[in-house]
Amino acid sequence: MLSIPLRDAQTQLSLHLYPLLEEHRPQCSPPTLQGRAGLHRFNPIIELVQAAHDGFRAYIRGTKGIVSSAGGKYLPTFIIFLRLLRGTGARLPVELFMKDWTGPDGAKADLEHFQLKAFSILFSLSFLYDPTNLLTSKPFTSTGLVTWPDFWSYTVSPTYYNISRQAIIPTTTRQSTEAGMFLISKKTHFMSLLLSAYYNYHASYYYTMISQGAPGEGDKNTFVLAASSLGEKFHTVSEKVVDLGHPAPDGGVLGAALLHADPIEDYELTRRGRWRVRDESVAKAPRGYWVHAYSPKFNADQDLFSEKTQDKDGHPGRAYTSKEETLERLGCDVELAIWEETKTVTCILEHAFESWKTKTGLCETVTKHWDAVFESPSTQLYTFIDD
Repeated sequence: MLSIPLRDAQTQLSLHLYPLLEEHRPQCSPPTLQGRAGLHRFNPIIELVQAAHDGFRAYIRGTKGIVSSAGGKYLPTFIIFLRLLRGTGARLPVELFMKDWTGPDGAKADLEHFQLKAFSILFSLSFLYDPTNLLTSKPFTSTGLVTWPDFWSYTVSPTYYNISRQAIIPTTTRQSTEAGMFLISKKTHFMSLLLSAYYNYHASYYYTMISQGAPGEGDKNTFVLAASSLGEKFHTVSEKVVDLGHPAPDGGVLGAALLHADPIEDYELTRRGRWRVRDESVAKAPRGYWVHAYSPKFNADQDLFSEKTQDKDGHPGRAYTSKEETLERLGCDVELAIWEETKTVTCILEHAFESWKTKTGLCETVTKHWDAVFESPSTQLYTFIDD
């Protein structure tokens, strides 16, 4: 069998994918959102969008690694979380998809923030364990696509199912998808990746149908829907996502990050018929596996210091202090590890990033917070359970 170098293969894909995306652009105006999800339904020109969907899907006929996207203000965050990944012992190759890329004809592609994730994965998460094992274990090996849930309801419009020629799935079937990270096999799901790229490239049509104005509108459900449309397998983690942050007045959590469950432990529970999403008393919660840091994102130039990184008296403090049962599932002091890498990257590369070149005192500010919170003997310590 003949093979071509990876970079040549990537070039060929780039040369052919963009014309294909344009060729099957729906020949009508994007659907108009009349209200938020669950209120009003839009009325798109279904046949034209359906014909374009059919045309793209019908046209398309052993390495492991992580693909991320960054660039500009996101590059410092990428470096921090890449170092955290290496800290778990993971040696998976990591490929960076730069946000400010140029197409084969020399023109920059017109892609927005969420659309980029169809072509690569955004990198603002911290693995608590080496993720290599996930790629050699069920449910990934039995399906080829594993996703995690987010907080929001599943609000895909029946119109989408009509256009993609699928049976309508009730909105109570599953939670919507957290697209910050997912596992996918290009060997078994390459067509799903391309169809997802199609949905994201034509976001003005598909985001409206898929989210209907619900919170977190963007690319989040495009990967599962693409696989479903093509009849390819996928597994959705059932364990609910939980907040990490400060105690809120209503007894909840003022969120700073999200904790997602170990998909292998979750799979073993559901395989035995123990669905904690229905009854939490049936089993102990799976251990946490990765943390999605969203506020702050641990970029010294991007709102790193706020009430989220202060204690109740307004002094420098931890961002993750609640809830106790969630902290115990971490298995380690992940916030300390994140801050340690934030300080290292900020102080060593303070003048290296283009987005930081006009800034001053970033290292000094981060170091001051580190000293106050993590070097002080009065800082509250937490017990982390790893069993």
